[in-house]
Amino acid sequence: KPDALVQMGDFAFAKEANQKVVDRFTKAHATTLHVIGNHDTDGGSSKNQCLESWWMTAPYSTCDVVGLNLIVLDANEKGSPKHKGGYPQFIGKAQVTWLDETLSELKGPVVIVSHQPIAGPYPIDNADEVQKILSMHSDKVILAMNGHTHIDLLTEVGGVPYLHVNSASYHWLGSKYAHESYPPEIHAKHSALQYTSPYQ
Repeated sequence: KPDALVQMGDFAFAKEANQKVVDRFTKAHATTLHVIGNHDTDGGSSKNQCLESWWMTAPYSTCDVVGLNLIVLDANEKGSPKHKGGYPQFIGKAQVTWLDETLSELKGPVVIVSHQPIAGPYPIDNADEVQKILSMHSDKVILAMNGHTHIDLLTEVGGVPYLHVNSASYHWLGSKYAHESYPPEIHAKHSALQYTSPYQ
C-alpha cells in the first residue's frame, strides 16, 4: 500500500498509442508523480505535449506525501554554457532559484527526484551549483535520486546521499557488448536493443 507512485522518466512519448499506459499509471494511485526524461520528447514530441499527456501542470514541482516533501526537478532545460550537443542536461536559473526558495520554506524531510543525476556519473552541467544548494539544506534533504544512467549507485556529496536507480526493464551495456537477445525481426525494428541486457 504505497503512499505515492513515481516514474522517473523515459516513460512514454506524447502519442495517442501511448496514452492508454500513461493513463493507467496516472490512475493507479491517488498520488502519481511524473519526472520528464530526456527521451520523453523524442519522436517530435514537445515538453508541453508531454506535460499535457501526463496530466502535469508544470515540469518541476513539489508534493507533500504523508509528511515527506517530494521535489520533482526538470533537468532537460536549455541554456547551459557547457552544452556541446546531444540532449540538454541542465537546470536553468529560474528553476535553481525556485529550488533554493522552496527548500528554504519547507520544514522537511525532503526527497529530490530528477531524471538526470545531480551527482555521480554523467551529472547535469551545473551539478556543482545544485549540489551546493542541496548541501545547504542537508538537514532537510534526506535523499536525491535519479534514473537515466541505468546503474545502481549510492554516493554522498556535502552531506546529501545521491541514489542512481536502475531501469525497470534493462541494463545498458553499450556498443562493446552488442548482441542479439531477441529474434532478428525485433532487433530490426529496435536497433538500440543490441546494446542492452533485458531483464527476464
